[in-house]
Amino acid sequence: MRDNDDDVAVKQNQHMLQLKTKTSIDVSHHIYQKIHSYLFKKYPNTNLDFKDKLKETDYIFSLGVERAEKELECSILFEEKKPRRDVLDNLGKMAHEFSIHNQYPYIQPMIVTKTINKVMGSRDYRTKEKYKKCITQYTKYSGELGHLDISLFVERIPKQYLPTTSSTSSFPPPSPH
Repeated sequence: MRDNDDDVAVKQNQHMLQLKTKTSIDVSHHIYQKIHSYLFKKYPNTNLDFKDKLKETDYIFSLGVERAEKELECSILFEEKKPRRDVLDNLGKMAHEFSIHNQYPYIQPMIVTKTINKVMGSRDYRTKEKYKKCITQYTKYSGELGHLDISLFVERIPKQYLPTTSSTSSFPPPSPH
């Protein structure tokens, strides 16, 4: 009788360990329908058992997590939102100009304005101000020389948006004070 009690205890412990390793989440009905539809399209003529459905669901969620992580690679916000591609292209051009500046990572605030004007051309001043606000929220002000440390901004731009065509800045070196 004692052996039977031990077997029951061992099985209960194994069951408890399995429960601890699984996570239950609530998903909206809409998401559930999408997963069900995906599984039906992937396996139209088969009846998947519960374990197979769990594996496939884990796979679907892992793809979603990977995509979300890729979106996090762009850790810069423009007007408190993820920037559009054209905005990222412009920010990448500006970041490139800053990175090849002869005093990088420290630049004068007027260089930010000149760079924005160079990249944006004849765009409306309000648009340029939005870019300036975006850039300066990722800079540190160095009070000693009145310079901005622009490196945090440059580092936040995804690499695919940084042009690699030119290697020297088109701005003249700053005059010594």
